Amino acid sequence: MKKLYVSSAILGLTALLTACGGGDTPAITHSLTVKLEGVPAAPVTVTNTSTNTQVFSGTLEGSKTFADLKAGAVFKVEGGAVNGQTSPTAQTVTLNGDKTVTLNYTALPGVALDPARVRGTLSGWAFGTGKLGVTLANSRTTVDASTPTITVSGNVDAGLPTPRATFPFLYGCDFTGQQGAVNFGAEFAFLEARTAQGDSLGEVDERTADGRQVTRVYSDTAAQLRGTAICSDSQRLDLDIRVVPGWNALSTTEINSGEYRSDYRIRNIEANARTTLSFKRAPERVDVSFRDTSALTMQAGQQVTREVALAQIGGISGQVTLETDVPGVTVEPSTINLPGVSGASLARSGLGTPGRAVQPQAVGTSLTFKADESAASYSGSLNVIVKKGGNEVGRGTLYTFSLTAPDFFLFFPSGVGTAQGFAGEQLTLPVVLNPVEGFNDAVSLTLEGAPAGVSLTPTSVQSGQVNVNLNVAADAQPGTYDVTIVGTSRTRVHRLPLHLRINPRRLTLGLGAVEGLALAGNGDLWGVQQGQGGSTLLHSSGGQVAERFPLEGAGSLTRTQFAQDGSVWVSGVHMGHLFRIQNGVVQKFFVAGGGYLAPGAEQFGLDALGRAWYIWSDGVHTPELRRLDPRTGQSITVPTVKQAERVVPVTNDRSGRYVMFMASDTSLVHVDTTTGQSAASAARLGTAGMGGVRAYMLDREGNLWAWYNGPATSLTRLDPETLAFEQQVNIDAQSNESHSDFVVVENGQTAWFGTAQTLIRRELTTGASTVFSLPGQPHETELHSLSLGPTSGVAYTFGGPSYNPSQEYLGLQR
Repeated sequence: MKKLYVSSAILGLTALLTACGGGDTPAITHSLTVKLEGVPAAPVTVTNTSTNTQVFSGTLEGSKTFADLKAGAVFKVEGGAVNGQTSPTAQTVTLNGDKTVTLNYTALPGVALDPARVRGTLSGWAFGTGKLGVTLANSRTTVDASTPTITVSGNVDAGLPTPRATFPFLYGCDFTGQQGAVNFGAEFAFLEARTAQGDSLGEVDERTADGRQVTRVYSDTAAQLRGTAICSDSQRLDLDIRVVPGWNALSTTEINSGEYRSDYRIRNIEANARTTLSFKRAPERVDVSFRDTSALTMQAGQQVTREVALAQIGGISGQVTLETDVPGVTVEPSTINLPGVSGASLARSGLGTPGRAVQPQAVGTSLTFKADESAASYSGSLNVIVKKGGNEVGRGTLYTFSLTAPDFFLFFPSGVGTAQGFAGEQLTLPVVLNPVEGFNDAVSLTLEGAPAGVSLTPTSVQSGQVNVNLNVAADAQPGTYDVTIVGTSRTRVHRLPLHLRINPRRLTLGLGAVEGLALAGNGDLWGVQQGQGGSTLLHSSGGQVAERFPLEGAGSLTRTQFAQDGSVWVSGVHMGHLFRIQNGVVQKFFVAGGGYLAPGAEQFGLDALGRAWYIWSDGVHTPELRRLDPRTGQSITVPTVKQAERVVPVTNDRSGRYVMFMASDTSLVHVDTTTGQSAASAARLGTAGMGGVRAYMLDREGNLWAWYNGPATSLTRLDPETLAFEQQVNIDAQSNESHSDFVVVENGQTAWFGTAQTLIRRELTTGASTVFSLPGQPHETELHSLSLGPTSGVAYTFGGPSYNPSQEYLGLQR
């Protein structure tokens, strides 16, 4: 049988034709809708990326649907740039069904920067319709911007003014770097928000979207600067700028390098930058300016009116008060109601009209300044101070103001307001009254702040010097006080401070220094006054001078002592005499016959029988201890176990049984005045030949003390019978006490030392010292003698220098 062979192509065609069933099948399609959000229209491109063909390219408004697009195709949708908007990201979509693509446009922050204009919306604005002011920093003037309106919502579109003058951009700075032109002329603009009436509300801050501060700079020429400017020791500028004629926008960024107090980087702001505006409200305040700033002169009791302007800053309004800082000068009206920033009529406040449009629209008013009749003369500045709720919110200054007033001034002729008085006496002070500006009234003087017992005798003065008497009662408390002499004339009062020292009561003793002061057993005080007429023994009792006994031919008498029989003895070395006074009878004994009594050795001893013991020397032989019997007037030599190497003081114990002196080896020798027997101490006061006893003294308890002065200074309490040293107190050789002229011991705890102008109380157990200055002026008063006081403390005599007889006084110090 024979076979047929059919080609494969024929078989494929047959199968295809069978499948078609004999008719055409339609293609599958979908739609694509493109919508805009944020803008009404935008340039849009729709591209079929499967065939690389554009479906649409043009301006699309709102939305648009593209139908009959082949299923499965891929489309790319792109939104073009729209001014002031961010461009959306391109989107790609596969059509496996009907699809919608939304292009979202969002507004860019701020507005496009225009160097010559200020545009945008003020954030934080809440003051209705206002206007934009421009402060030209170099010219120090403030003007309105062109089309300056700030809308209720804070929108601004204002032009910057052209400056009338420019100033060097880097004036006063040292520049290092590249400079494309000479230092160009510049002006700086700072922005200020104001009410429609011109009241300053605060500043306008302009920044780029990324936070850089915008500085508007006007240039009179094209220039380029790249480098560093040092404008002072505290400011540095890092510059890389290019300016064109007209207004330019620069960014100012603080570096905070730590090298300079202010350190900034200044650059151009890019042309496509966008900026935002914010309102920074100023603190509420009122600036006061005088329309007439010439010097103002007033007299007390007079009033003067000046026109002022009150500039409301920061939106301040409502009631404020006015006052001045010059004492005695008030201002009217003292209360003013400031209108609100909405521009309410000023006439309701009774105030003047606003100023010119380009100036702050200040409230104008007349202020009347009144000087009280009691106001004091004044020359300087006058400040008008504005307060709200009691807190200062502003001020204004009139720099030249003077107030003249008939007045007076008080002063002390010496120029020093210090004085001293004594209890029981009257103190006289010279006071000068100086009238000024025609003052011719009487001024009464009184005392203020005085302690009890101190008063001023009523005094009236009109001009010149007057003596004011201060009366100090006998019981006035001694001490120092700060008092005031007050001068009063009608409403005028002036005070003169006085530092007043009240000293304890003193007793006037007459002319001439009183030396050898001593306390008798009955509490009376005795001393010898050296006057021009000779020496006189004074007896003070009960705070009065009771008796005076002339001592003829006495010379210098410096020691007074008391015997057991009630007699008073006085010694002097100048003429070598001893005086004895008893029952008003004065006996005179010449004891230096053939020899002398040495200065510093005037002290002598008195025994129980009233006989005087002293050291005598002829300057050749060994000094002798001698005894004077006042009944016979004869002196005899008393032998001792040791002798003195020179004339030294002699003393006795309280009972008069023993007399004592220091031997040449600084041991103490006592003599029993009844038996004549003598003995020497084992202990020594010091080093032989290097010091000696300056004085002996009995304390209130009858203890005997020796004041030794040498390389070491000491106070030693002695036992006259056993010659034991019962208490010894060393005195620092550098202290004032060691150089004292007088020493008195009260007891084992307290001793007193006297220098030319001070009394020193020393606590013997602790060494603590208290210093008391003598009454009177330093170097005009000196201490002449010191003894125990009648009950406690010490008594002392003082007055002028001994060589110039002057009034002498007796004082007490506890």
